[in-house]
Amino acid sequence: MVAMENTDSLQQAASVSVQDIGNLVQFDPRPIDSSEFKKDPDSFLKQACTIGTQLLINNIFQLPVEKIDDVIIAKLPAPSTTLPREKPIPKEKPLTKWEQYAKLKGIKNKKKQRKVWDETSKTWKPTWGYKRINDKTKDWLIEIKKNEDPNQDFFSKRTQERNERVSKNELQRLRNIARSSKKKVPGVGATPSVLSENPDKLKLKKALNIAKRADASMSKFSRKLENEDKVTKGLGKKRKFESNYGDIKNEKDKQLKLFEKLTSTKDRSSKEKLNIEKATNKFIQSENAEKSSGKKKLAKRSKMGGKNKKFSKKK
Repeated sequence: MVAMENTDSLQQAASVSVQDIGNLVQFDPRPIDSSEFKKDPDSFLKQACTIGTQLLINNIFQLPVEKIDDVIIAKLPAPSTTLPREKPIPKEKPLTKWEQYAKLKGIKNKKKQRKVWDETSKTWKPTWGYKRINDKTKDWLIEIKKNEDPNQDFFSKRTQERNERVSKNELQRLRNIARSSKKKVPGVGATPSVLSENPDKLKLKKALNIAKRADASMSKFSRKLENEDKVTKGLGKKRKFESNYGDIKNEKDKQLKLFEKLTSTKDRSSKEKLNIEKATNKFIQSENAEKSSGKKKLAKRSKMGGKNKKFSKKK
């Protein structure tokens, strides 16, 4: 509490101060006296904080209160000061394909009850999820149709169908996320990097090999067909590397063969010979054309000279 000597300053501060009890904030807009602040800054700031805190506590005690679990709580009003957000406003969640269709057709979702009374067990059971009502996957008896094979394991078939439904729903969920974020939705099966538009035998074999090795045991305990090839780590030609020590004889033969190819004219193709012949013929033709054009230039006479000669003869 504030001492008695500071009651005057407390009343002055109460008449001028601005309050925001919703945010538990007290503002004192009075200007600071520089002379008093310079004398003793610590005591000046301490007195200002004490007055502000006392005013805030006085205003809180004037608020309506309520008792919750033997604790008296004051009801704070709505805050009047707008504070900036720490993080940006979250974007609206994009609608799924079904939500877009329901919005277009005006379909409204009906709220289901979380629990329903089960007449067989005489208990309340959840409508969906774990231990739900009418859960056929837990039935100990399965009815077989006339056209079905009675020797088939229907329990394992039921669990397999359930797993397929779960994986299908998960795939649909991921597709909805990809579609809402405007990304390319991948197809089912082998990825486009493995299979192109026109897949060949090797690519199909590679995709099959990847699919077989995708289980937990890396195809060790998976079922195999009668004439099925063994699953390998990778398909394609294996690169062969020479030993680090090398073979001097093989290296010598390779270098000699390369030298013979570069120097000999016997191994050259007929195309190369034709090109050489054409080049030589072109060069000879161009030389002859230059010589003939030079002779023509020397033999050429002016038209006026000819006319004058004829005129002189007539004379």
